Amino acid sequence: MFPPGTTDADRLSLVKEYAGKSGWQVRRFCQEDWLLHVRVCSDKDQVRRTQRYEVALFLAEDHWKFTKDSAVIGGLILALSDAYHQLGRMELHFVGHEPTIPAAIRRVAADRFAVTFRNQSEISDDEGRNLYERITGLTDQTLQLLDDRGISRQRACFIVQRGIWSRDQVEFLASQVRFPERLFQGGAPDEFRISRVSDLVYLRIAVMGERARTVLELNSDDETEILNVEWVDGATVRIRPTSAVRVDALGSSSIEATRQKPLVALLAPRSAADYARYAAADMPSRTASNGEVIGMFVTQDIYRMSVENIDKLLAIAAARNVAIIPVVDSLAELDAEIERRLDRAASTNREMPERPD
Repeated sequence: MFPPGTTDADRLSLVKEYAGKSGWQVRRFCQEDWLLHVRVCSDKDQVRRTQRYEVALFLAEDHWKFTKDSAVIGGLILALSDAYHQLGRMELHFVGHEPTIPAAIRRVAADRFAVTFRNQSEISDDEGRNLYERITGLTDQTLQLLDDRGISRQRACFIVQRGIWSRDQVEFLASQVRFPERLFQGGAPDEFRISRVSDLVYLRIAVMGERARTVLELNSDDETEILNVEWVDGATVRIRPTSAVRVDALGSSSIEATRQKPLVALLAPRSAADYARYAAADMPSRTASNGEVIGMFVTQDIYRMSVENIDKLLAIAAARNVAIIPVVDSLAELDAEIERRLDRAASTNREMPERPD
């Protein structure tokens, strides 16, 4: 139908054959208003009317603004995620205008992720799961943690791809929480209040780590800034930027983090009353070494303390060479955000949102 050299962009007109057609759905992947991927899919075998995930069209074209192969990778993430939440399997069957696995998928899977396919026209469940893990990029250490604690790797990867918890947050939860599996299922039921409060303590820290990273990103002059985040212990992360980033702290001070001088961020999500009681104890007793800067990230509740208590805290921080850095949320807002994420994690039987990145 199309001559040699035809691009996927040239084949876009084929989508019209499926638009509004019973049984088929048209999905797309966009980045900054650029259309990078379109696929036509169904969660039923259109011939036998049995359950299986079929792909009748898979179109992907790179754009100069974005990383090479991001269109194919983005399309694969969405297709595999969709198949998983619809059917519980990561099995893709290529039919119709895509009677075989597209060459771009084979190339990207083999070259970037060392995954090959046994069949010409389908990606089996085990191949899809392997590819999904590798695309998500969880570390071998995290994958082993998940295995040791009886948590499905695919479930954890699915949580990452839905944008509920990030890779480093999954690592933190898998290593620190007593029963992390329930956090990937929506958390403990409300009637188990002690368990829910226990989980909340860790989830507050996980979200505070994300907020600390955002603070550095917003203060970077480099739009391509990449921050390496490493969990040091249960409430501390080390953030290493690729370029110098200066961040304002409470009072008149500021700190600068660089690749050679990373920020060691103590995460202290508390209420105003608890800051008055525990903030001095939360703060590291040691002073910063030449190889790092230390910051204690706090919620907006810090401003609800009395002026006297704030001044005392700043004096202790100055003596220990620790910067106190507020995030944009109050403790109540952190808790509301956590509830929203747990609600999204509660079921896979919800539509996969189109991801902005």
